[in-house]
Amino acid sequence: MPQRGSRDCCWYHGGDWHQVNRLAIEALAAGEAAGVSAEDMAGFVDDYAKEAGADRWQRAALHSVFFLPFAI
Repeated sequence: MPQRGSRDCCWYHGGDWHQVNRLAIEALAAGEAAGVSAEDMAGFVDDYAKEAGADRWQRAALHSVFFLPFAI
């Protein structure tokens, strides 16, 4: 069974990516429904994460998914 949660070995493993991915899917759906452009999605997602109560690591991880030079 994969380990969920955080570890202290590095930044990447410092939080639960399952939670971040779930939040990313929700934020993307909300952004698309609101008509947010791809260029503005990272900012929208940052605000969405704050409103959802995401912690600092989760917000940084989420931003890394939507930041255009690195966006998936």
